[in-house]
Amino acid sequence: MNLPDVVFCHGMWCHAEVAPAMERTLVAAGLRYHKPNLPDHGSTQPRRRIGGYSMRDYARYVEEFVTARSLEEPVLVGHSMGGLVAQMVASRVEVAGLVLLNSVAPAGVNHIFPRSLWSTRHVFSSWPFWSRPQRPPWPVARYGLLNELDEPAAREVHATMRHDSGRAYSEIVFWWLDRGRTITIDRPVSGEKLIFASGRDRIIVPHVARCLRARYPEADYVALPDNGHWIFGEAGDQQVYRRIVEWIRRLPRSRAGMAEQAVAS
Repeated sequence: MNLPDVVFCHGMWCHAEVAPAMERTLVAAGLRYHKPNLPDHGSTQPRRRIGGYSMRDYARYVEEFVTARSLEEPVLVGHSMGGLVAQMVASRVEVAGLVLLNSVAPAGVNHIFPRSLWSTRHVFSSWPFWSRPQRPPWPVARYGLLNELDEPAAREVHATMRHDSGRAYSEIVFWWLDRGRTITIDRPVSGEKLIFASGRDRIIVPHVARCLRARYPEADYVALPDNGHWIFGEAGDQQVYRRIVEWIRRLPRSRAGMAEQAVAS
């Protein structure tokens, strides 16, 4: 069976190693799993320049990762901000599928709600916040990102969190002020879609997931009423990973894979 490559797009304040159990499940199923770190996300030591990275920089980096490795119609698995990165990439290259885990939505969707603002309040503590590196302190991360993990696991995750871009955050939250229309996606977004939405997510609230579902009405949609934003390591996470594997296995074979099979026969 011709299975596509999988590229994991991690979220804001994260890194490529945040989902080891998901990686193990997908690799055990025979999938080739790729996990690029976004620029300057490979170390816990912050670099000043990270504050100025744009969402366009992140999307370009993943697009170049895919094309440099000649990954034919991969599946992009994006968590949170990584879900928006995946959508931006899929509007520029052909992919077999998008798996969107508590994903940020493109321009046109409101991300400002009391819970989400409280979950990112640290961003506004430094001026100008839109150009500075940002990292959530423990109380903020515990409330907004890690609320459904037990405390030891949450503290372990928090210790590995990275600084991220104030500019990227601003492009997402204040998209209507962005003259560059950075997260506006006007082109068709390629690939089948699988959307997961957590009912206890305090940063990408369920309203955002409903808007994504409306944008992609053909998508498969899975509600996770008892999960929070993080998903990885939360209750029921193994069922999520198995659902992803089953969904990928049902995807139509890529044109490249069908051509290879025809040549071999």
